[in-house]
Amino acid sequence: MELCADFVLRVKQDHFIFAACEDRDSGADGIISDRIGRLTGSKNKKAPPVQLREVIFESPTQDGGVVRLLTTLLDVPADVIGLLYRYRWQVELFFRWLKCYANFDHLISHSRHGVQLQFYVVVVGMLLMYLHTGSRPNSYAIPLLQMVASGAATLEDVMPILRERDRPCERDRKSRAARAARKKAEGK
Repeated sequence: MELCADFVLRVKQDHFIFAACEDRDSGADGIISDRIGRLTGSKNKKAPPVQLREVIFESPTQDGGVVRLLTTLLDVPADVIGLLYRYRWQVELFFRWLKCYANFDHLISHSRHGVQLQFYVVVVGMLLMYLHTGSRPNSYAIPLLQMVASGAATLEDVMPILRERDRPCERDRKSRAARAARKKAEGK
């Protein structure tokens, strides 16, 4: 049984040699190139025997920068390929947030339902922390609130500590914002 999945993947300009056999006219703004072809491989490694599509477009975040994507999606418009990559990046950032702020370091269960339950508990817990404290949940607040959840402390014990911890963080945020405003004013 052969398993098959489509992908959209960003590659650096020098990592792969792409041999194009067909140029496509994308007609979309910002698309530099849209070609179908194959990877050539190297003397040490054979190229995969699959037809790929290379889409190169202007980077929305870098002046003059380009983004090069390889994909197996041959029938999808080029601008949609770029959009898929951007959405994929947003998903990656969300999981990074879960790992950094929600202590979502390891899975308690490996079944689909177990992972889903753990995910919902983490997201709901983070939202409740935000609603109750009024500030962004941070990596310092999570262990304190875990103490409350396990019965080792009460919420009344933990809230003054959280407020005390938020004071310097808020001061730092205001200081950074003031520096950025001064820098912006000096630049104009």
